[in-house]
Amino acid sequence: PFEALTKCLVEGGLEREDAAKHVRDFLRQHKNQAEDDICWKLFLNEFIRMKLFHCVVQLGKTSVFGKADRDNTLTLSPKEFTAHLTKQIGREEARKQSTRLFYKIDSNHDGSLTQYELRKWYRERLKALKKAQQSKKA
Repeated sequence: PFEALTKCLVEGGLEREDAAKHVRDFLRQHKNQAEDDICWKLFLNEFIRMKLFHCVVQLGKTSVFGKADRDNTLTLSPKEFTAHLTKQIGREEARKQSTRLFYKIDSNHDGSLTQYELRKWYRERLKALKKAQQSKKA
C-alpha cells in the first residue's frame, strides 16, 4: 500500500518526498492494525487537510495570490478562496473545509483575506507544530 498511496498523492500534486512522508506517518500511526482494518477514508481526509494547508501556504506567494484575487482588490473573498482551493483539490469535501478554514485565517473578521493574514496563519501553524513536536520529545 505504501507505493500505491505515495503515487496517488504525487499524482495529486505533492512532491514525492512529502507524499512519502505523509504515507509513512499515517502508516506508523496505524501500525498495529491489519491492512484491511486501516481506514483509508481517514487517510484521504488527512490528505485533503494537508493539501488544503499546502494550498493556503502557496496563497502567501504574491503570484499565486494575484491569480486567486480575481477582482484585484488585494484581498480574497470567501468565494475567491473557495474557488482557488476547489480548483486545487477538486473535491466537495474541500469546499466544506475551505469555508471553516477561511474564517480561521480571517484574523480581523472582515470577511476577506489578505496576504498578511495568510502569512500570519502560516507562522502560527508552524509555531504550533514545533510546540507539538517538542512536547512529544519530552
